Amino acid sequence: MPRPPANPLPIPNPAAPVFHPADASVAPPARERRRRPRVLLQLPVRVRWLGPFGLETEVTQTENVSRDGLLISSFNPRQPGSQLWATFPYDAAVAFTESETPGTVAWCAAESANKNKIAISFHQSDPLWQRNLTADDPPAASRSHERRSQTRIPLAYLILVSRIAPTRQDPKPALDQSLQPEETMTVNASPAGMAFCTVRIYSPNERLTIATRAARNLSEDKRYARVVRVALVRPDSPLSHVAVEFLL
Repeated sequence: MPRPPANPLPIPNPAAPVFHPADASVAPPARERRRRPRVLLQLPVRVRWLGPFGLETEVTQTENVSRDGLLISSFNPRQPGSQLWATFPYDAAVAFTESETPGTVAWCAAESANKNKIAISFHQSDPLWQRNLTADDPPAASRSHERRSQTRIPLAYLILVSRIAPTRQDPKPALDQSLQPEETMTVNASPAGMAFCTVRIYSPNERLTIATRAARNLSEDKRYARVVRVALVRPDSPLSHVAVEFLL
């Protein structure tokens, strides 16, 4: 019977390599369960933050990046769960309108009085947001208000939403009685309509005008629309998705 070799071949370890962030003290494992490794990369990024008074735009730098999110530096602290849209990499010289990636603040850590590190998680890993993005069939309670004839695709870009002043035929005012235009971001779009994010209060059948930048028109610079559905993104958040259909 042959003897086994004195030095048997080593068995390879099938465990995946462990990647550590550049600064482990900023994002300890207890605060962030990262599914994909991030790489050190400093590039410009434009972030639009949705707050109680509308959109705020900030251009800053990334610290590291991955397919699921970014780590950026910011002058202002942000609450975890805050809504945002990121354009990365960002080039101010680009003239056309770019689609932006929606996400939320995963965590925020202050480094100094004027600098905060903010981890951004993209919505592709958020099942609740993804369900809202891809739901083709509205709830049974609202099917009478919306019969979608064309599939909407997830698409985020900047729009300007304005209410049309009530008329004698439709005297009911808006719930928050604000006729000031609102800059916000789309959630999805089709040739027949779209959905957008807002912290304002809209009602079904309200008439709106929706304008886009001249670089990316929806066949016109401004479209008339009717609200067909309003749904909260989360029960604990004032953020809503407003679905509209375009009027011919």
